[in-house]
Amino acid sequence: MKKSIVITLAFIFISQFLNDQQSVDKVVAVIGNEAIQYSDVEEERLRAKAEGMSIEGDPRRKMLENIMVQKLLVAQAKRDSLSVDLSNAESMVERQYKFYLSNFGSDQMIESYFQKPIDKLRAELLEMAIENVYAQTMMRTITEKIKVTPREVEKYFKQIPKDSLPQIPDQYV
Repeated sequence: MKKSIVITLAFIFISQFLNDQQSVDKVVAVIGNEAIQYSDVEEERLRAKAEGMSIEGDPRRKMLENIMVQKLLVAQAKRDSLSVDLSNAESMVERQYKFYLSNFGSDQMIESYFQKPIDKLRAELLEMAIENVYAQTMMRTITEKIKVTPREVEKYFKQIPKDSLPQIPDQYV
């Protein structure tokens, strides 16, 4: 009897300890058929920090916005069946890897910082480079026929009464 109580208590303590150490990833946005997870936002924040980017305001919010815009552009590019040139995506990955290597000094330090093996990091960088090419191609397609100046945009928005603009609250996780 006493042994079973000790075993039960030990099991409860161990399971509680394991539960405390596990972090559950959650979906923070869905764009098209792709879910954006909290871990994606964190990885993007880590990359930006590793590249020395300074981000005003809430960095997670900014990273989420960037990822969402990127995913929207990629989804639209694929929906429109845009032809893209992926030939330089591999060289983009190599440049990025060399940048990390020059900043961190070794593969072990890179792996430690990103908490993943170099091969997995390179695969993720390649996926991001391909998405970047799709997003940039879509952005060029959208903006190539626009001939509006910043002054015209400012003038347009200044003529709209402030009480006519809707108040949209922040809806970020």
